[in-house]
Amino acid sequence: MPKNQIKALLVFTLLVGASWVLPAQAADWVAQTSGTTTTLNSIDMYDTGLGLAVGDSGVILKTTNGGQTWTSKGSVVNNWHDVDFSTSSIAWVVGDGGKIMKSTDGGNTWSSVTSGVTAALRSIEFLSPETGFIVGSSGTILNTFDSGATWTQQAPLTTQTLFGVSGGTYFMSMKRAWAVGSGGVILRFDTLGGWKTQSSGTINTLQDVYVKPGTGSYEVWVAGNGISSNGGPGFLKTVDAGATWSIVSQSVSTTGAISSVKM
Repeated sequence: MPKNQIKALLVFTLLVGASWVLPAQAADWVAQTSGTTTTLNSIDMYDTGLGLAVGDSGVILKTTNGGQTWTSKGSVVNNWHDVDFSTSSIAWVVGDGGKIMKSTDGGNTWSSVTSGVTAALRSIEFLSPETGFIVGSSGTILNTFDSGATWTQQAPLTTQTLFGVSGGTYFMSMKRAWAVGSGGVILRFDTLGGWKTQSSGTINTLQDVYVKPGTGSYEVWVAGNGISSNGGPGFLKTVDAGATWSIVSQSVSTTGAISSVKM
């Protein structure tokens, strides 16, 4: 399912990495204690209480109280790059070596799932309990349309690393998804046409993509580095499902790299 808006950005930024925060919003942010010093790479909040965070060295953390406390649930040593709930009880993590793990009890226990690839898997998102996408290094894209029972590798459209994937629905519950990565690569999936390339207008690395809910999968934001007008980190935006992309004029007050975008 698309990543929840209520708490995900707050916890993601404070636990995982750099953020873009408007000054008027800064007072709303509260630091939380993760209980680990290991690098955390991603978070998904299913609702205001239930969430999972993952990181290097096999770290998987779970919260049931909105991040007030986190409990370790990791059992397999691997660098995990992303996590996503497909239902309230089913969650997925992806990481190095083509590894996928699945939980059917809300993140308490995990079992391995065959991916069929050895590439580092960088991002996962389920658009519904049935439909999900995984992207990773060397242009790797995996699709599932049967709730993760099988994952099918797509013919590569690029050799670049894909760092982020996000999607949504439009007319008659059809699906769209975008994947972004190194070299300014943007790929779009459509139920009617599969995966195709789009022109981003940049050759800089694009780190993450976010499809804004309630827009019919027409408004999409991309976070990247070296893409703003001053050469720093910034954002691309489309309001026509990727037919055209423009640089967002809002300045980004950070000297660090931007790794994610959520709203």
